[in-house]
Amino acid sequence: MGLKIAVAGKGGVGKTTIAGLLAREWGRAGKRVYAIDADPGGQLATILGVPPEKRPRPIAEISELIRERTGVNPSESYGQLFVLNPKVDDIPDRYSASGEDGTRLLILGGIAKPGTGCYCPQSALLKSLISHLVLDRDDFVLLDMEAGLEHLGRGIAKHVDALLIVMDPGRRAVEMATAISALAKGLEVPRRFGILNKSTEAGDKAAVTRQLAESSDLALLQSIPYEPLFVRADRDGRSPASYGEAGAALGAIRELKVKLEPLAT
Repeated sequence: MGLKIAVAGKGGVGKTTIAGLLAREWGRAGKRVYAIDADPGGQLATILGVPPEKRPRPIAEISELIRERTGVNPSESYGQLFVLNPKVDDIPDRYSASGEDGTRLLILGGIAKPGTGCYCPQSALLKSLISHLVLDRDDFVLLDMEAGLEHLGRGIAKHVDALLIVMDPGRRAVEMATAISALAKGLEVPRRFGILNKSTEAGDKAAVTRQLAESSDLALLQSIPYEPLFVRADRDGRSPASYGEAGAALGAIRELKVKLEPLAT
């Protein structure tokens, strides 16, 4: 039995921290967990406790793998035919790294720089890989999506068990969450939940709930309070889980874990 969760939201709202800590909680519970860094600027490795020297290469940057599986060199692919459904079943184990609490980290990557040729072979490989992880395996998979909407435009999150849309109490974050929810609904993502993060005042939850009700059908599943420890961890380049402290925010993430587990299939 597995569970596939995608985490999205405006940049800076804490989606990577939530995705990584959820992954670690399920790993600690004995689940086989893959945490997927689908954000080219993401820092999921830090939250999982994977040191820089042990981080896996981003899949989109492994030219020899792309050439082997799609049949074309990614730097010379413009106008060439390539395999649309490449073999990917061995990639999660071969190209991931061990994180703490029994998690595995897989980094998708993106276009490193302009002028590197057509991105189509990389996209075909990544799409097949995500489909394999979501549809063909009985693992717990946490997808830390890139900020904004572009990942949903590619349809990556369509078959997940739930999409968590993280927002802070700011108006722009709530508006972005509303836009992501609308696009996800159009793509028939089955379950969409709002997560309020960095709440500092008693009225934050009520205010965000009211704003969402005015513009969408997105309901809040969990509210996570502002946590100074998370700020310190970001400053120190460490995972919040490495301090050995609990705190209200981590307690709220554990509550979120329990709320999501009935969705496992």
